[in-house]
Amino acid sequence: MEAYVSFAGLLYKFFPTTLSGVAFIWYLSLPLGSINTFAQSEAMFVSHFVAFKRQKKSNFHLLSIMQQVGESVAIYLEKFQEPVLEVIDLEVFVAINALINGMWTPKLNSNSLRIK
Repeated sequence: MEAYVSFAGLLYKFFPTTLSGVAFIWYLSLPLGSINTFAQSEAMFVSHFVAFKRQKKSNFHLLSIMQQVGESVAIYLEKFQEPVLEVIDLEVFVAINALINGMWTPKLNSNSLRIK
C-alpha cells in the first residue's frame, strides 16, 4: 500500500499548529466539519481577521495625542509621528495644531505671575 498525501492536504493538516493566541481560540471555536480543505481554512481565516486590520486614522485622531507630564519633546514627537503617517488625507494645518495643542505646558497660577 502506497501512502500519498497532497501538499494541500499537509497544509490543511498542519495549519492549526501554526496558530496561537486569538487565532488559535478562533480556530477552536469553529464547528466540527466546517472546514474540509486548506483553501477553506485560508479563506475563513482571512475573512475573519481582515476585520481586525488596523484602521486608517482621521485628522481628528491627532487631537487626542498628548504629551505626558515629564515626557521629553523627542519622545512626544516620536509618539506623534506614527499616527500622522496613518492619517488619510492629512491636513497639515490640523496636524500642526494638534501637535502644538498636545504639548504639555506647566499651569500658570497667580503666584507665578507676580512681579518681584
